[in-house]
Amino acid sequence: MNISVIIPTMNRSEDLRRCLGALMAQDRPADEVIVIIGPGDTAAMGVFEEVSAGMRGWRSIPAARPSVVEALNLGLAEARGDIIVMTDDDAEAPPVWLQRIEQWFLRDEKIGAVGGRDHLMLPDELWLANPPPAKHVGQFNWYGWLSGNHHCGVLKSPLEVDVLKGVNLSFRRMAFPKVIIDPYLISSGAEVGWEMDICLVIRQSGWKIIYDNDVFVRHHVGQRTAGDDRVEIASPAALRRAQNGSYLLAKHQPMGQTLAVVSRSVAVGSKRQPGLLRGLAGLFMGRIDRISAAWRLALAQAGGVRDGRRERRKHQSFEILPPGPNLRTP
Repeated sequence: MNISVIIPTMNRSEDLRRCLGALMAQDRPADEVIVIIGPGDTAAMGVFEEVSAGMRGWRSIPAARPSVVEALNLGLAEARGDIIVMTDDDAEAPPVWLQRIEQWFLRDEKIGAVGGRDHLMLPDELWLANPPPAKHVGQFNWYGWLSGNHHCGVLKSPLEVDVLKGVNLSFRRMAFPKVIIDPYLISSGAEVGWEMDICLVIRQSGWKIIYDNDVFVRHHVGQRTAGDDRVEIASPAALRRAQNGSYLLAKHQPMGQTLAVVSRSVAVGSKRQPGLLRGLAGLFMGRIDRISAAWRLALAQAGGVRDGRRERRKHQSFEILPPGPNLRTP
């Protein structure tokens, strides 16, 4: 099977050097490596040209805007592999990584996607760098809440899951035949949630998605670029993330589960994405900005649900996906 590896990068030239060095050391080399370089990033271009000199099948593509979704779509349009592997520029794969990925796809023709743990390399935050293994990873619960925990590893590995993490995600080309991430998600920076769009299309077409602790990468968690602020709770990027998250749920999940998850988020939310109750609590601490932020986030999520349901209806009316090998009855 031919393997294509896609890596978006922007302003992390030394991270990219380490990432590409790890790819060069693979026991099973990639047949194709495509690096999408953010606008104006001459340092990354220099690193790529230096490292890739003499490497067959390695090439770079310039991106016109700082968007990981747009960058990945540029790479997907060019990739020719039977297996398409995605990772981040701040990831470092062990030599057996691609070999283990290929073995999974060769082992079972019903497997549509494979991924695994990303070991967070954070020596100053040991609770994140060395967490206990989780019981659930990348799975929806009964009312539609998606667990993460991909960095933790799972108690019983391998595990069939719903969603993999983008830093360590591979899929069979025929399992994702449109080979494009929904352009609705394009904004700026490293947009979150795009891997859900890939994985749910694959899963809903009847393919298996496998999470394996042994298919791991080391994730050095590079510095985020401008436009990718995840601290300011009501920044344009934060509002867009909230809208994209509810859009993906409404597009892929049943309406009941979508409403349950979005209602919980709007009502309570989290520290980074406060709901109305957290916003009201902020009033008692003199944080008037929190109620305003919660209201704006709620409106963004409502807009995402509206757009996602519209896309879902369009999909059901006009698009027929080729079935996977084990198509479930709707």
